[in-house]
Amino acid sequence: MIHIRQIDHIKTVASFIAQHNQVAKQHVGYCGTDAEELMDTLLHDFSEGPVEQSWLAAYDDERLVGVLGLDITSEDQEAEIWGPFIEHENWEQIALQLWESLLASIPFTLRSAYGFYNLHNQSAQAFMQKLGAQREGEHLLLSFHHKDALSSLHVEASIEALDSLHECEFISLHDEVFKQAYYDGITIVERQDQCNQVYCAVQDNKLLGYVYVEANPEHGDGDIHFIAVNEAARGKGMGTVLLQRALIFLTSHESIQQITLCVSLDNHGAISIYERAGFKRKHHLISYKVHIQ
Repeated sequence: MIHIRQIDHIKTVASFIAQHNQVAKQHVGYCGTDAEELMDTLLHDFSEGPVEQSWLAAYDDERLVGVLGLDITSEDQEAEIWGPFIEHENWEQIALQLWESLLASIPFTLRSAYGFYNLHNQSAQAFMQKLGAQREGEHLLLSFHHKDALSSLHVEASIEALDSLHECEFISLHDEVFKQAYYDGITIVERQDQCNQVYCAVQDNKLLGYVYVEANPEHGDGDIHFIAVNEAARGKGMGTVLLQRALIFLTSHESIQQITLCVSLDNHGAISIYERAGFKRKHHLISYKVHIQ
């Protein structure tokens, strides 16, 4: 008999997610595949309040057969859907039980939630349809390995770290290009530290483009989150130079062996730039938005 309750051990949940997320037909784009990194995220960088409030688990007797989490931003009344990860023949039934129970138990009011699933994750896509989700777009997850194409990279003098003089230009460009992104321009400025960097292309004291990158040396990976160039400066190789600078920063950390980024499937120009720099296609993902009444 299936029982839905709070998770017993975060470490067990992290291992369960890591195991299942390695398989394309169960893959969720928000989650990684390293159990230790997942546990660190759940403990220190997930949702608001105690992590146990944002997760529920399904047990068949005492065997863990499913988990579902919501990474909640209460101010915006939104959440990212982590899962469902289910190992049971009654996948849809358990998924709906977890969803309804989790919405009823969280101490937050939500207006919307977002799903991000592998093209081959047919169960999750059916789950989104069951919830009446709106299909928002398709994306490619690309990866770059430390050993690939490093000899071709170089630093351009016109690329520099974001300073206070160009913060307003950066915020304006980011928020214009990436409307409703998971980080707005102000949030990115606030997130800057030794591991999270914004590099800008500046000419005649004017910001022409930028790249925002996050290094995670402790877990041996890094992410290029956003890259954008002013419309007037496009077609001049600026995006490639910014990308090269981001890769140099990330690969300066010896522990970082893989770098990932996500790009819209219809952004053919960006995909071409990334692939020329040595990125390879890893996952084809579909994004969804669930409106919660």
